[in-house]
Amino acid sequence: MLFGGPVETSRGLVLHSADYKRDETLLIEGGMALTASLEILKDMAGGSGPQRAWLALGHSGWAPGQLDREMQDNAWLVVDGDAELVFDADFAAKWQRALDRLGGKGGPGGRFDLASFSHQTGRA
Repeated sequence: MLFGGPVETSRGLVLHSADYKRDETLLIEGGMALTASLEILKDMAGGSGPQRAWLALGHSGWAPGQLDREMQDNAWLVVDGDAELVFDADFAAKWQRALDRLGGKGGPGGRFDLASFSHQTGRA
């Protein structure tokens, strides 16, 4: 189980592999899906749920247009996601693998070095 964010912490969302689908399931690119129902938890407990899943309690939210502005301001590091990366339980390796997808690897051993980034954002 993961902490999804500070909003509605009593509500659960299940991010899972796309092998499981209900009417209310939202399919996501990269072989993933999102379901927010009690039925998925029952199915998981009974052995008929998705092969891989993360249960997150709560979520984060943005005001209308806020996330778009943050993306345009380069306030986020964004990489293509896929099920292998998302469902990796080795959190330390997962974050490094995600950072390595950014390219421009200049750290020790050819790894992406986050410390080399400035804390300021903008465009060149």
